[in-house]
Amino acid sequence: MEQNRTSNSIYLGIGGNKSGTADAIRRCIDSLNPEFQVELVSKWYSSKAWGNTDQNDFINLVVKGSSELSPIDLMAHLLNMESHLGRDRLKSEKWGPRLIDLDILFWEGLRSTQTEIRLPHPHLLERSFALIPLLEVGPHLLQDEYFSSLTSQKLSTLRIKLNEIAL
Repeated sequence: MEQNRTSNSIYLGIGGNKSGTADAIRRCIDSLNPEFQVELVSKWYSSKAWGNTDQNDFINLVVKGSSELSPIDLMAHLLNMESHLGRDRLKSEKWGPRLIDLDILFWEGLRSTQTEIRLPHPHLLERSFALIPLLEVGPHLLQDEYFSSLTSQKLSTLRIKLNEIAL
């Protein structure tokens, strides 16, 4: 994987479903600089839990921006932010409730299948709560070969699974 230190856009998924998640998301967005320069923030969405569905609905959004960090270094920064905001990934149940969850969803011009970081995010095309806000802040991404399997019908079906919220 080549390190991408260009102006190519990076898309982060931010979400959570515990009490205090909205405040944690706001603090997270405010704290991304200087390691990640925020350009656009999607609308906020509410969605049913994915994976382990017996839990509260999630709040999700996508932030578009740029960084001089490598993908691995940016992910390490995001994991550190999660920890400082109160998430302990080692003690968390997989797909379980969480105060905050930060992921690199898509890095324009970059693909990686390394164990440390897989880009695009391996479940991006399956998750309406990530895909719809990503396309909101990066509509041109539909031209990328990675998104070639998306039809208008599939996108409409995915949109139905989300509720836009104002927080």
